[in-house]
Amino acid sequence: MIRYLLRNPNEWGYNINQIAKLNKMSVGSAFKILKKLEKDDIAVKTEISNASHYKLNFDNPETIKLCELFLLTEKR
Repeated sequence: MIRYLLRNPNEWGYNINQIAKLNKMSVGSAFKILKKLEKDDIAVKTEISNASHYKLNFDNPETIKLCELFLLTEKR
């Protein structure tokens, strides 16, 4: 999921249904993962209309390091 959000940046982020569908997982699983990422300050949630949209929090140095790690492992 982090890899998808990293590779497909969007100004407003993606709602839970979009993230679940694009990552081929249930909405419930996506919700649990996104809540954990939000709690750890790796993802940020924005409310747009009635939907919660999530995107990576690049203001957090831990998020940047995590993304660097994903990119390094992709090259191998």
